[in-house]
Amino acid sequence: MILLQNIYFLDESYFHMNFDINGFDSNGIHKHTGTKYNPDDFDKDGYNPKGFDKDGNHKDTGSKYDSLGYGQDGYNEKGWNRNQIHRDTGTKFGPDDWSLDGIHKLTNTKYNPEGFDKDDNHSLTGTNHNPKGFNK
Repeated sequence: MILLQNIYFLDESYFHMNFDINGFDSNGIHKHTGTKYNPDDFDKDGYNPKGFDKDGNHKDTGSKYDSLGYGQDGYNEKGWNRNQIHRDTGTKFGPDDWSLDGIHKLTNTKYNPEGFDKDDNHSLTGTNHNPKGFNK
């Protein structure tokens, strides 16, 4: 099949293909890209390949996040992507120096230099206070 000025030639015969106002044919193929997405990467229903519309709302959830909790930019509400990289730091550690799995950036253990874990529990007391009674 060869497209030539919106006319398809097929087995020596041809027919004119109709496109809607957004440039999609009845099969959802865009006239300029030849795919189901227009040049701006949206389909005939207005969704990109990840299922988000131009306003960033997901077609299945109606929110800014897909069913797995990731937004159009690939990050979740707390700034983490699927590869556990934080949006703000570009590393596996968030701005608070903790990784998603509770490892501290400076000590490379589950405790920060003061002995507190990600949930603010001290390694020696198991509470939010150190042995001298001070909290973070």
